[in-house]
Amino acid sequence: MPDTAPAGFYHAEGDPPDTVRYWDGTTWMAEPEPLSDHPELSATGSYAAEETGFAGAGLMPTDTTRYGTLGIRMGAQLIDIVIGAIVIVPFGSGSLVVAGIVTLIWWLIIVGMVARLGGSPGKLAVGLRVTRIDGNTTPPGDQESAMRALPGLLNLIPVVGGLIALAIAIVSIYLVSNDPERRSVYDRIGGTRVVYKNRLS
Repeated sequence: MPDTAPAGFYHAEGDPPDTVRYWDGTTWMAEPEPLSDHPELSATGSYAAEETGFAGAGLMPTDTTRYGTLGIRMGAQLIDIVIGAIVIVPFGSGSLVVAGIVTLIWWLIIVGMVARLGGSPGKLAVGLRVTRIDGNTTPPGDQESAMRALPGLLNLIPVVGGLIALAIAIVSIYLVSNDPERRSVYDRIGGTRVVYKNRLS
């Protein structure tokens, strides 16, 4: 795959016929998926074989304007932080064990909301939805939601965990700012995307 190929779904050499998988601009991600699961892809796209030089010729990348921008995602995150603080801070004066249990319960609530409703309170409030890697299926399901939120558990580890979580957040800001499909570290771990609700197919 040439470095110039943009992020999107393509047929990978060696995969079964009529399947596609996600190319993030650097490497193949996830497992092959039936082409029929991706009606947003066009078999008459403008990426001709001589332009791309790979097996995915003829398939257009998905519409990148559908994905939540850094600004709106940070707004959603701010809402989640405020709500989380209201839930967790009252227990901060207690033992670290109690605070940790409350944090874990809040994490489980977020996972459940994403898995069942398609977003955290902040994302739901600003009109974003978490989807599976196809960019359309929402809510994404239990596994995707749990994997996506997994780095949040690092905050249960004193000091070191918080620093690692901060590093992940910084890398995610960079990725959402520069990746055409605005996939953060959390999206890449969970195999998800964040899409504007009104742009879902």
